Amino acid sequence: MLLTAILIGVAGQIFLKIGSLAMANLKPDSLSYFLNGNLWFGLFLYGVSTIFYVIALQKIPLSIAYPTISISYIFVIILSHIIFKEKIDFMQIFGVLLIMSGVFLIWKK
Repeated sequence: MLLTAILIGVAGQIFLKIGSLAMANLKPDSLSYFLNGNLWFGLFLYGVSTIFYVIALQKIPLSIAYPTISISYIFVIILSHIIFKEKIDFMQIFGVLLIMSGVFLIWKK
């Protein structure tokens, strides 16, 4: 359940980014600013992700579950590179390795 929550949350983040790119040339008071389907879908996915997270919390201690959500950073960095052609530098890779190490240590306990 926790991994499902993480993956759906990552998808939500990607859709929020797609929606924000579509809004780049709109005025904030524009009606189409609020009718952006990608933004609403991203928010919907966050809601679904939260439901899965709450279900996971029934079985996993919060002190383990919440830090594990940081795995989403790894997926977002990779997908940002693939989908949006964002550059990944050494420090980002190093940071991802630190995150993975931390999650491993938490679950190894």
